Amino acid sequence: MLSVFVILSFVLSLMIYDVEVIQIGIIRNASLILTSNRSSSTIEGNQCNKCLCKILNIDGFSSIVSFNCYIINMSKVSCDLFTRTNYQMSSDYRMNINLNSTFYFVELPSITIQHAPVVITRSDEYPARAIDNSTETKYLNFGANLLTLTSGTDTGFYVIPSISNASLVVALRFATGNDLEQRDPLTVTLEGTNSTSLDIGSSWTLIYNGSTGLESDPGRKSYGVQQNFTNTIRCASYRFLVTSKRGIAYAVQYSEVQIIGFV
Repeated sequence: MLSVFVILSFVLSLMIYDVEVIQIGIIRNASLILTSNRSSSTIEGNQCNKCLCKILNIDGFSSIVSFNCYIINMSKVSCDLFTRTNYQMSSDYRMNINLNSTFYFVELPSITIQHAPVVITRSDEYPARAIDNSTETKYLNFGANLLTLTSGTDTGFYVIPSISNASLVVALRFATGNDLEQRDPLTVTLEGTNSTSLDIGSSWTLIYNGSTGLESDPGRKSYGVQQNFTNTIRCASYRFLVTSKRGIAYAVQYSEVQIIGFV
């Protein structure tokens, strides 16, 4: 899967001496990672406001355009400071989930990178949980649009059925996760391929684009309506991508996906 890394954020307005207004973006529980030298400098203080002064140029750091503020303990923080030069020298960038960090910025990297599938999950809620025949487990993905209202869409997983290298899928059935119905996937795409290069987008052929059968909430850890469709394409591997979810939530989740067809 190829997905464009997009960062959305809440924006705050800060007044400087009641004259100048600077727009400061904040992404909570996240940190920016660059492939170049990670920062112009690292500073420590007792709160993130000390790092914020660098962006506001109070201490003469006019080139600082963003920083990660890491909470070390109740009275100590550490900040990685990023400059425009860091952005220009970096060939790639990404956001990591970090519950002890907040990312502040007045400017984001201008580069747009095509990424391989982004899987940001909890350690016990990985893709294989969606096909383990248990609704007591689940697959959860925050996606590339980290911490935004569309988080989790355009995510999914590959699967290579062990029973056949030329299966014919004609139906899907999804089961919900254990909590937060807003995370339920409502529409998906199913693609197939006979290529061994699963990370090449052009190798996939669309088989199904439609409902998961969860429009009417069946409850937690429960199966929705089976979705039947016509298909004549036999494939060795399949890819699922969630295209929409039920509501406002910072992730998509589901406990099971049943792949129904012929071998």
